[in-house]
Amino acid sequence: MPFPYWRAVLVATVSLSALIAGAEPSVRVVATTTVVADLVRQVGGPQVAVESLMAEGVDPHSYRATPRDADRLFR
Repeated sequence: MPFPYWRAVLVATVSLSALIAGAEPSVRVVATTTVVADLVRQVGGPQVAVESLMAEGVDPHSYRATPRDADRLFR
């Protein structure tokens, strides 16, 4: 595997370890699709509050961001 891949795995492992160590649900994640949101929920568990920008069944290729979506990203 290339070196940058290992670096990403290392950063993700350290980040998740730190996240699990602090048991408070202090991390808020805004995912693009429901598939990504479900993945984040499975990995982060109760320590992560997850929101999805797109509703289930929305085609990501035809999605247009709204001002409300931008607000959700910057909260």
